[in-house]
Amino acid sequence: MLGSWNLEVGSSSYLWCTWKERNRWIFDDKASSTQDFKLYFLGTLYSWSQVIDGGSKVSLLDFVDKIMHESLRA
Repeated sequence: MLGSWNLEVGSSSYLWCTWKERNRWIFDDKASSTQDFKLYFLGTLYSWSQVIDGGSKVSLLDFVDKIMHESLRA
């Protein structure tokens, strides 16, 4: 699931979410809460990883567990 591409995908999805949030602030005069932003980022990261992995059958919960496990090893 998470291989050598995880830093690239994680960085790209974070930048994408930040850009989308910036546009909400500027063009819609709205801002998401920190919690909403985190959930949006996590959902985006999960979706993008599913596309890259060819639609693997990993649940969102398993995906989050894998990320947490790998971050604790680092």
